[in-house]
Amino acid sequence: MTGIEFYTNGHIISEADSMRQKLGTLAKQYRATSAIIVTDSGIAQLGYVDIAQQSLQEAGVNVVVFDSVVADPPVAIVNDAIKIARDNSCDLVIGLGGGSSIDTAKIVALHPNEFESVNDILDKDVSGFNKLPLFAIPTTAGTGAEATFVSVITAKDGSKKALYTPKILPDVAILDATLTLKLPRHITAATALDAMVHCVEAYTSRTKKNPISDALAVKGLQMLWNNFEKVLNQGDDINARSNMLLGSTLAGIAS
Repeated sequence: MTGIEFYTNGHIISEADSMRQKLGTLAKQYRATSAIIVTDSGIAQLGYVDIAQQSLQEAGVNVVVFDSVVADPPVAIVNDAIKIARDNSCDLVIGLGGGSSIDTAKIVALHPNEFESVNDILDKDVSGFNKLPLFAIPTTAGTGAEATFVSVITAKDGSKKALYTPKILPDVAILDATLTLKLPRHITAATALDAMVHCVEAYTSRTKKNPISDALAVKGLQMLWNNFEKVLNQGDDINARSNMLLGSTLAGIAS
């Protein structure tokens, strides 16, 4: 077997209601004083931001919220989030939501470094950058962004640009299935299929083939497939939702 290098999160929590119960405590473990929550307006309207904010504030952490993320976030949106983080001297970044929010948070976590715009670092080597503690809290069981070290941003010309480096791998992934209970059936189905495809792609990859990824891809696909029908027909089954969320994270790690 050829040599391999494998990167993954330093801390993964898979537990219902863990955002409410543990976010503040985790933030203090990282000695955070001011956190930015990066999310979208839909997640804010569901009340999830309020839960996260309360947990942080009870732990004595100041909170600012950026809830303007959109799908396939453009450079301008990411720059706006960075400005808010800098203006508030944020020392903890939390991505709460789908892949776009978490991808945005990954770049915001690099804000202490000297660059004027995201354009200056996309497709560049940032391995020497400093990164703030980064938490990822997914609200769908699909993208696996909480466990990957890539961020995809839309450039001004509409093209997709990527920042691809272990430097932006989230330090903590909080898998709280209660945040997926309100997902509509069609979104539950679409995101689950996305995660299953990630497992298949990881297992069949020729360029990144390795036994760690293979094992994660197989287990992830088993968890997703075995709970797929249940979450479609019994969307309030917290155990099935938890299994889907963890399966999605395994898919992200595998890929």
